[in-house]
Amino acid sequence: MVKKMMKFDFDVYVQGCYTVPIILVLFFSIDYIALIWNFVKKIKNKAIKIRDVLGSTFGIVIFTCFLMLSIGPLINGGIAVGHEEKSDAVRMEGSIEDIENLYTFSFPKTSPEYSEREGEITGYRFWINGISCIAFEKGNLQVGDTVTVLYLPKSGYVLEIGPIGES
Repeated sequence: MVKKMMKFDFDVYVQGCYTVPIILVLFFSIDYIALIWNFVKKIKNKAIKIRDVLGSTFGIVIFTCFLMLSIGPLINGGIAVGHEEKSDAVRMEGSIEDIENLYTFSFPKTSPEYSEREGEITGYRFWINGISCIAFEKGNLQVGDTVTVLYLPKSGYVLEIGPIGES
């Protein structure tokens, strides 16, 4: 199988790992605060019923889950990519030391473009020369391959990765 250069769009990283998660965190935080505010207001007015307690508890649990799901991409470089420009990218050559699968709640899902794997992919963390780089997919790259990578130094997001000499 021929290994080729994979290219990823900077704007997709910004949208999927920064903009959308920030909007969701703000939305769920506001709803979370409103839910708690309403619950406390009912307690103060002594107009609380068991239905209110159950509804508020259920709502708090649900909003907490959605809030945590929205924070995942921000923790895995999303906050940093919001403060980077495409021109900040750094090129490096080295050997892939390790490849880790990023799981569902830590990176946006994408459709495979460079691999034969069916279904959605949630991203990979490459360790190259001791530096962590994150990409949407790994294609057919393996541990031990010598690659050239163009990545954003703050977030670690990969814009290009492939065998040395490919373009």
